[in-house]
Amino acid sequence: MNKLSIKLGLSFFIIFFGIIVFLLYFLHHSMVETQVEGEMSSLQLRGNSHRDVLEQTFNQDTIEHVLLMESASDTIAVISDGEGNILDSSDTVTPIMEDMIQNTNIETIMFSKEAFIETDFWESPFLATVSSFQNQEQPYFLFMFKTTENLRMLMHEMNQHFMYGAMISLVVTILVIYFLTNIITKPLLKMKQATERLSVGDFSVELPEFRDDELGKLSKAIHKLADDLKELTENRKEFLASISHELRTPLTYIKGYADVCRKGLISDKEKEKYLLVIFKEAERVSRLVHDLFELAKIDQNEFSIQRSKVSINDLVHNLYERFRPAVAEEGKKLDFEVHGEIWAFIDPIRIEQCLVNLLDNAKKYSLPNSIIGLEVYEKKRTIHIEVKNQSYPIDSRQLPRLFDRFYRIDSSRSRKLGGSGLGLSVVKEVIDAHGGTVFVSENEGIITVQLTLPGGSVL
Repeated sequence: MNKLSIKLGLSFFIIFFGIIVFLLYFLHHSMVETQVEGEMSSLQLRGNSHRDVLEQTFNQDTIEHVLLMESASDTIAVISDGEGNILDSSDTVTPIMEDMIQNTNIETIMFSKEAFIETDFWESPFLATVSSFQNQEQPYFLFMFKTTENLRMLMHEMNQHFMYGAMISLVVTILVIYFLTNIITKPLLKMKQATERLSVGDFSVELPEFRDDELGKLSKAIHKLADDLKELTENRKEFLASISHELRTPLTYIKGYADVCRKGLISDKEKEKYLLVIFKEAERVSRLVHDLFELAKIDQNEFSIQRSKVSINDLVHNLYERFRPAVAEEGKKLDFEVHGEIWAFIDPIRIEQCLVNLLDNAKKYSLPNSIIGLEVYEKKRTIHIEVKNQSYPIDSRQLPRLFDRFYRIDSSRSRKLGGSGLGLSVVKEVIDAHGGTVFVSENEGIITVQLTLPGGSVL
């Protein structure tokens, strides 16, 4: 009973066969009632016809004529007076007929002039009707009897036909249920097998998607799940490989230079140089771990935004003053421009972290003696922050991937400059959490990263 096909089959069988049995019963009952009603009406009409004749001419000749007509048919006519005495009959009157006559309510019949007095063809050997008439103010009754043997035989044959119909219906129901359950359960079994393969890392799912029903939609959803899991697995492998590589490279430097310093086989000047390399590589590892920790918090929904009303002018100006000397040391220039007084309801620490990442990238990857631009303006209650720098042209197909984790356009150059490929990923997650957008564009060597944040409408 744990199999879906068995449960579905039983459910369909109970519903379908139950409906069929009900319809057959209703049809049988209706046909029986119609047949009995027809027999009784025919018998009553025959009796009423004789009654009309007797009522007009009630004498021995008329009585004999009526009874003679009935003696040649399969019915029996019995004439009685108002006290239940049988005057004459077309055939032998049996004790059962006498009981029916004696038990008839005379007063009711006199009032209605006709009635069915026996309709149970299964229990009684006769169907019976009565018609009343008067002659010289004396009541008389014409009873009509018809044997039920022929009717019972007809009903037996009809019951047999209904039994055959029920058996055929049962077989057809079972066949229909079998095909229905197969139509429903076979795709489900294939989907179950597909999900089992997914659970062990086999993403080669092949399921039919041509159906335009719920099963077809479920099949498409499993295909999409397989593709997503495959991509997620590949991204995870690439992610772990990137982490391993990013950690191994600086740790190799740290271990190598530390070992040289430990042996004491170098001069103080070289030792100081090696210690500086160790310090820079340690800083690089620290930044990498910090970015990984931020991304991990985002993935685990532990990343929180502490919003407050912040002056964008003050926030950006402080960053400008902080970065201007470092940019100048590399022979580059940092331009800063803010249009108007701009306020926003943001997390100042997180937004500052994003802008630091963008300005640091612009400083690292801009051309020598070039200009880095930082511009802030508000348009239609949306705050725009743009960071521009001159760089070598970038293939437009690479631009959307700049926000992927560990993606770098030039891996060797990025590693040399200390880039881990995580900074822009953190920026995107932070801006998304603020309800803003971030995108990058390139035009003749000018790289523009634009952040948008909700402006005055949220204050």
